[in-house]
Amino acid sequence: MALTSFAENGFQRNMKTTAVLVDLSAAYDTVWRTGLLTKILQLFPCLTLYKLLNNMSCNRMFTVHLGELQSKVHRLNNGLPQATHSRKFIYADDITLASQYNKFEVTEEILTNDLKLISDYLHKWRLIPNTDKTVVTTFHLNNRLSKYKLQIKFGGKSLEYDPTPKYLGVTLDRQLTYKHHIENTAVKLKTRNNIIHKLAGSSWGAAMPTLRTSALALVYSAAEYASPVWLNSSHCSKIDVQLNHSMRIISGTVKSTPIEWLPVLCNILPPHIRRKKAACREWSKYLSNTSLPLNQDTSNHNLRLKSRKPAYLNTTRLIDNLYDGMDEWRLEWQNSIIDKYSLIRSLDSPVPGQQLARHEWVTLNRLRIGHGRSGEMLHKLKMRDSPGCDCDHPLQFISHIISDCPLRAFNGTVEELHYATDNAVKWIRTLDIQL
Repeated sequence: MALTSFAENGFQRNMKTTAVLVDLSAAYDTVWRTGLLTKILQLFPCLTLYKLLNNMSCNRMFTVHLGELQSKVHRLNNGLPQATHSRKFIYADDITLASQYNKFEVTEEILTNDLKLISDYLHKWRLIPNTDKTVVTTFHLNNRLSKYKLQIKFGGKSLEYDPTPKYLGVTLDRQLTYKHHIENTAVKLKTRNNIIHKLAGSSWGAAMPTLRTSALALVYSAAEYASPVWLNSSHCSKIDVQLNHSMRIISGTVKSTPIEWLPVLCNILPPHIRRKKAACREWSKYLSNTSLPLNQDTSNHNLRLKSRKPAYLNTTRLIDNLYDGMDEWRLEWQNSIIDKYSLIRSLDSPVPGQQLARHEWVTLNRLRIGHGRSGEMLHKLKMRDSPGCDCDHPLQFISHIISDCPLRAFNGTVEELHYATDNAVKWIRTLDIQL
């Protein structure tokens, strides 16, 4: 968020941002133990803590196994910088230097000089930079300069330009559209959805709570990673497609089901609202701390470029209103064109029937929303010759099966069916067609 906000601020000021993503070779494996303990002692002048950490990091032995062969036992000996003109973004061993100016030549000179300081510092503390994996990139909106070749050196070597570098798991691009990141995430979600799909079919599989928990842990966690940064991207729909597929698996609904029904049946906030809620939760941590450099880049709300949608802009307004997403979801649900939305009295609690077996849960959902493998639907998909019912009615809709079919009509109300009463569950179990 700090890096992308810095670049967004540059867009608004007509500046070009140049960034170097520094890579270290085996950073944790080559930590200089003595130097680390010295720094800890400077921060916390406590000999007891020093001795404890020294004992934890000393006298560590290792041996290498290769097949049936085993090496001798060896001892492990090893486990920012001065003021720079560029802005530093550091998380553990992931280091990025960024400089902002209206000319590339200035940022090139600043970053080259700062990288010399970084190189000297790393050498002093026995860390090894990997110049082959250290890349340089730019953030700007000038399409005429999209192919400009930056001349920045690190350790005597010219750095390679990467138009779509990955930093902390997020693939960035020159205009911060996040297109590549979202496309890559969508591919990952499709693979994970295939795993969830293996857990359930339309007539067999795990219960709804199990599928819901699995999807939240496996699919949603990957889909929402760093979403407070890219939630305003125009490419978010590619992720929403996969999340809608996850909810169809959980609820057992068919593709023709209106999207508005999916979050209701799964008791999961809609994807775009979950992203807003996550953004509010994350940004509130940083905006409350005025000493963070991030606030320097998010304080200007008078945007020069009205087309840009910085993540922090709308989020700060939502934070002020104590946004939790539920009111927006209720409003969207009430304004939807779903003809049976009145069945849902409240979105705060799960819909009835989640405790049912997979086949019963799937059938119940397809009945309550009116979308399933009825004769009319199968005929439309060219899977049946006739759309009629075997009771001689010309069209076999879900509503006909529930209310009018003399062979299998339910002897109760639609509300009873929705609330999965004993009578409704018994009827579902005896239903002689698979919806």
